[in-house]
Amino acid sequence: MARQFGIISAPSGTITSMVVNGVTKSNTVETAQARDESGKVIDFQAYSKTITLTIRGLLDASAPAVDAGSVVVISGSTCLITSAELTESNTAFVEYSITATTSDDCVPVAYDAD
Repeated sequence: MARQFGIISAPSGTITSMVVNGVTKSNTVETAQARDESGKVIDFQAYSKTITLTIRGLLDASAPAVDAGSVVVISGSTCLITSAELTESNTAFVEYSITATTSDDCVPVAYDAD
């Protein structure tokens, strides 16, 4: 059995505000079901796929941090940052975590406060 070690899907792209320490990638699909007259599922189909990346690391104070609502390119995919979390402690470095999402062939649009 071949084992993998470390971050093998390191996110490359426009996230320069952090030193990446961990990545979690999840894939989900939306589904449609057809039921017969007794309520049993007789057909089950996936129709939309979403990829969500959670990237954790140390904040680089010399670069601007990306906020929720920003659009970034991660490993060739255009993603919408759906959450950003900053963790501070008096005994550790400042940690930063972002969650980025993309679906199918959509073109994410950044949040505009105006």
